[in-house]
Amino acid sequence: MIKFLDLNRLNKTYSDRFLELTKDFIEHHSYILGELVETFEQKWSEYCGVPYAVGVSSGSDALLLILEAYKTLGKLHAGDEVIVPSNTYIATVLAVLHAGLKPVLVPPGKNFNLDENFTIGPRTKAVIAVHLYGNIHPVDRLARRAEAENLILIEDAAQAHGAVLNGIKAGAWAHAAAFSFYPTKNLGALGDAGAVVTHDKVLAQTIRQLRNYGQKEKYISELPGHNARLDPIQAGFLLIKLKDLDFYNRKRIEIARFYEENIRHPAIIKPAFYPDGTHVYHQYVIRSTERDRLQSHLKKHGIETLVHYPVPPHRQNALKSLNITEPVSEKIGRQVLSLPVDPVLRGEELEYIVDIINRF
Repeated sequence: MIKFLDLNRLNKTYSDRFLELTKDFIEHHSYILGELVETFEQKWSEYCGVPYAVGVSSGSDALLLILEAYKTLGKLHAGDEVIVPSNTYIATVLAVLHAGLKPVLVPPGKNFNLDENFTIGPRTKAVIAVHLYGNIHPVDRLARRAEAENLILIEDAAQAHGAVLNGIKAGAWAHAAAFSFYPTKNLGALGDAGAVVTHDKVLAQTIRQLRNYGQKEKYISELPGHNARLDPIQAGFLLIKLKDLDFYNRKRIEIARFYEENIRHPAIIKPAFYPDGTHVYHQYVIRSTERDRLQSHLKKHGIETLVHYPVPPHRQNALKSLNITEPVSEKIGRQVLSLPVDPVLRGEELEYIVDIINRF
């Protein structure tokens, strides 16, 4: 079986360093926040090219805390509308709802990302650009529109670590950005982890307070915050792996290039290929009207694939109150199939995958 993503193979290369870190952590480091978290925040902000990073417990909490911080600062209010792409993972939409705001789902345009020709209503106050599958949204244009329309622009960069547009990394374009370091991400921890990055010092300070029960000092809660801190042992693992992020992103791009050049089946629509780093291929997502039969064919030949995502958010029972129909994302959900783009895939495994696809 060729796994969709072989985390054991990937993380095994770090085993000795992980064990050394764990021993040092037990002997010398704080178990909550502390030096490892602070160091990772500094390194991640430097990597993204922004002045502030705040480590939090997950990508979902990163989004939620951004929205709640803007409410705390009086820039968002209960019931305000937030533009969200309709084909994103449900976590993006849930963060908006949990913050007491109203998600407005907009169909995707080119390359699965948000169609920028969305309508702005009187209650529209923010827009979340999701860099889906690792493909950075043309957020330069969106940033200009947000400025002209006085909208808060937020990047959901959970899948786009290291993606670059016009020399600027994902996360550095918006007023604030959320990252997930879920184990399967391009930069993955060994458990849940996330971060917020921003150019806004006051916003960063507010999020830092909200992630820790709303406290500025111990036992004194000024805000109704959360327990949403980044685990320091995960921060340590991320510091080790961060040094290799660009290397593994290049590996993903090489795999995408191989698929682009060698998949020739007429029933398959390949994603656009970007060799320049604007797409870091967190997922390599093809489309086919025969998706289910193709997936069964690959499984029969020992190739694991996944569907991101079979049921769009508005069709989930958890969001039935939205009461909308959105045929574009529903069609996408019926056709998309994610092929293995594991950066430690071997050459013979890639050749086998392509051969089996072309024989479909």
